[in-house]
Amino acid sequence: MWGDGALSLRPVQVLMRDHIIAHRRSALLADMGIGKTRAVLAAIRDLFLTGELAKPVLILGPLNVARWVWTGENEEAGLGLKINVIAGGRTAEHAAIAKSRADIYTINYDNLPWLVSLYGERWPFGMVVCDESTRLKGYRKRRGTLRSEALASRAWDEKDTPARFSKCRWVNLTGTPAPNGYLDLWGQTYFLDKGQRLGGTYTAFRDRWFRVEDPYSRHKNFVPHDWAPAEIKRRINDICKSYEAKDWFDIRDPIVIDRWVKLPPEVMKTYRQFERALRIRLSETKTVTATTAAALSMKCLQVASGAVYVDHTAETHVVHDEKIAELESIIEESGGNPLIVVYHFRSDLARLREAFPGIVTLDAKGKVLKAWNEGKVPLLALHAASAGHGISLQYGGNRIAFFSQWWDYEQYRQVIERIGPARQAQAGFTRPVYIYHILARGTVDELVMARRGTKQSIHQLLMGGLKG
Repeated sequence: MWGDGALSLRPVQVLMRDHIIAHRRSALLADMGIGKTRAVLAAIRDLFLTGELAKPVLILGPLNVARWVWTGENEEAGLGLKINVIAGGRTAEHAAIAKSRADIYTINYDNLPWLVSLYGERWPFGMVVCDESTRLKGYRKRRGTLRSEALASRAWDEKDTPARFSKCRWVNLTGTPAPNGYLDLWGQTYFLDKGQRLGGTYTAFRDRWFRVEDPYSRHKNFVPHDWAPAEIKRRINDICKSYEAKDWFDIRDPIVIDRWVKLPPEVMKTYRQFERALRIRLSETKTVTATTAAALSMKCLQVASGAVYVDHTAETHVVHDEKIAELESIIEESGGNPLIVVYHFRSDLARLREAFPGIVTLDAKGKVLKAWNEGKVPLLALHAASAGHGISLQYGGNRIAFFSQWWDYEQYRQVIERIGPARQAQAGFTRPVYIYHILARGTVDELVMARRGTKQSIHQLLMGGLKG
């Protein structure tokens, strides 16, 4: 049964919830950290309670978002909605979960073609929520990505007017609706009105509001006419509402977003064994040993991040890539805005470089620092101990993600201050600072976060944590 108690919503969340309820198809263009997930869940619950929604809801999102974020928010808010997670695989087990009864089903975008094929013509959903709807920006009526084409086949029928699924509710969610410019809007908006506002085809949209920047160039670059942005926004303003953090929060305080990942069961089993025995065997020739509480905390943090150093060698053994996947989601959600990634272990940096070939670190001559502050570096890796003092990074961006965690609170605070609210204000910016913590659930990452809010020693927290 859905939770029927009073739900605590901030004023901006009330506005978002009410906008969803009032419009059968709409978009929330909301900054990260503003609370759109809970607002959407509150709207879904209220639609169920009033009888305006009789069929289940399909929520699409990046893999880890589909796996954990919606279920976690539902539990934390006490909404009581039954959520089936069908993200990740395409197995018989996933098919069974997809066809078992629930209020909400969450799935990653890559699985959309499989899901559409699974249901065929019997599409069971009364509402679709597209989290990070920029994944749909590549849709075209005659060509496009497989996932957007699959979804479009169930959004409208082939007639000129919405028919078969016109009663299906739809919500697009994103904080960065046009990461590459206004051209990104057509594909997303088509799912809301079938081209009524921005044109029936992408080509019609492009030809009406854009021009070729350099007609003599081999590669055509389309830019909007001077009058186009205002008209585009006027046309979609009734169904697309934007909510900026600076209007609802005191931007003198950072917006902190904890991104929890769940480690695979076999990794957690090894992790628990290590906590108890202080020694794990990775293979016939590879072992990891901790002889003290401090060594144990270091090794546990390594496992939580995804790679652990093998005894008596400089070799590392990769145990999972969950944090890499979560960082990918954060980068995509940032919509092209520059991001600082803070790491602690050398193995973290090696894995980051492998996963994100464009990531750079500061150099001795200051060339990278200058390029960052000029907005030319999309992804910058920092070690808190070596980059926590003396440098100013606020001109290059306002987002920082902690890939791995460490105990030193002073280092943590200092590296944040490189782009912190005070520096943003000094530079003349009125934008909030976003701080992401990528955390492994049920590991020593939780203890590190606890220590930042207390004066307990590492030893006290570690020993208490190991007792459960």
